[in-house]
Amino acid sequence: MINRTNKFCNYYSCHKGLQDCSFCYCPFYPCLDKELGGYVYHNDKKSKVWSCRDCNFIHKKQVTDKIFRFINDNRHNFLPNVKKEDFGKTGIILLAHGSKLKEPGKMMNNGIVKRIRKALRTAYVHAAYLQFSRPNLAESLNEIIAKGCTRVIIVPFFLFMGNHVKHDIPKLIQQEMKKYPGVKFTCTKNIGTDARINDIVLLRIKEALNK
Repeated sequence: MINRTNKFCNYYSCHKGLQDCSFCYCPFYPCLDKELGGYVYHNDKKSKVWSCRDCNFIHKKQVTDKIFRFINDNRHNFLPNVKKEDFGKTGIILLAHGSKLKEPGKMMNNGIVKRIRKALRTAYVHAAYLQFSRPNLAESLNEIIAKGCTRVIIVPFFLFMGNHVKHDIPKLIQQEMKKYPGVKFTCTKNIGTDARINDIVLLRIKEALNK
């Protein structure tokens, strides 16, 4: 279980048995909910401030868990400088390795592609595969460009910087660029060892420990 307490805080422990310090101070302050707090006056008797002295709402694990889930589910709304109109004529292709099994393709199309379409608010997000699975890069490009896209962003869905990323994918893209001289091609970095992958690994370890 991830420890979300700050035992070095000068005010620890502020609410015994409900120690989740993730949102100290409370992001809802002042909530103005009289069941959770109320106004108190300063010593000068003239100014007042909202007091949460007797509230433990934000320190309950189920509350902070709910907030974290909300942030995770809506994180695409906080992408910097991304507007719906930016993708008007832009197609996105997630280029994965491919597999002889059907499950990876279903996961890519029914999970990842759908979520990215929703996040970017564009229908022009497609999957493609280097081998074993369909469609391949040429087929996805043909489909997305036929819909009017004049720019294509290709995202290599690979963890490591191996031969596929270094050699095979650039070669394929060069071949396809010759077919569509009026289309702008951009290839992003591969997924790589992004620090956020560490969070996924830690989550899987946490899940295993809790079994």
